[in-house]
Amino acid sequence: MPKRSLPETTLDVLRLSENQWAQLKGVARHFLGEHTFHASLPKYPPTKLKPSALRQIVEVDSPSPLAALLHVEEAAHTDPLVDYHKGGGLQETTVGLLSSLWNLIGFGPEFAQIYDHFSDYSKQKMTELDHVYAELVHQSYQPIDKRAKTVHDWTRMGDYDTDKLSSWQNEEDQRIHVALKGTSGFSDLMSDVSVLGTNRSGHEQEIQDYLIKLVETFPDYSFDVSGHSLGARELLNIFVDDTNPLLEQFDRINLFNVGTTPTHNLDDSREAVADERIHFYLNSGDLLSNTFLSLIPSDRDNVIWSKPSHSAWYNHSLGQWTESV
Repeated sequence: MPKRSLPETTLDVLRLSENQWAQLKGVARHFLGEHTFHASLPKYPPTKLKPSALRQIVEVDSPSPLAALLHVEEAAHTDPLVDYHKGGGLQETTVGLLSSLWNLIGFGPEFAQIYDHFSDYSKQKMTELDHVYAELVHQSYQPIDKRAKTVHDWTRMGDYDTDKLSSWQNEEDQRIHVALKGTSGFSDLMSDVSVLGTNRSGHEQEIQDYLIKLVETFPDYSFDVSGHSLGARELLNIFVDDTNPLLEQFDRINLFNVGTTPTHNLDDSREAVADERIHFYLNSGDLLSNTFLSLIPSDRDNVIWSKPSHSAWYNHSLGQWTESV
């Protein structure tokens, strides 16, 4: 099996199907001596793996928390003040289990799809326009009187400023871009709590009304929209529902670190993956959105991955997308 870095291992885990996830846990139980997963597997792993790491993988409910634990382990390993070394730990154990599944290819069709997890992931890079879109969202986090008047070729439409939203006009291209912030205060935090339970904040109708009003006011313009975190989730919900034909005027939807929860129905998220208008900006180390990564095929266009850091805050931050602006 090809050598895997931490980001690649995290993505491998998050892209496992339900059947492959069950197989991974089955191999872990095999190496713990609890059952025989396959007659061709040795009784013990070829390299030393911590029984505690195998036990963690058996007991974790889904790929998302395992991905989070991989980053927690890495943070502890690199912290000079923490008495911890990851040798034989979760990452090595996860790679070892995936490698064992890899070695079973040819023993049955149920193992054949493991090939899909070790192809090269999308190498799409941020363009200048991607960075500008992120900066427009960043401006929406600022108090209205502190927001920039212009960003590159975009001019802020001050009459359409709200606490959550800002609109930007590119007169030469006859295009308007709407930028929606995520969590920045107590009321937004309550919306985040709502999202954890339902994947909906309760503000979707208010935002949709704003978008429709813009389209009605500027019928000769083209439109796109960006959101971060909670804002990205709200946009996803609005455009998946798409009950008003005027929303079809938005031909590009940018979702930065779109928040989701694996405990709720993910059908809306799957529909978003199928919508070619939607551009995803994701980080495998982002604990608030990494469930979403398991839904995105490795060959999907318009998906950009940011390099994970050891900071959970950075992995979810908008700053990772604005650095070149």
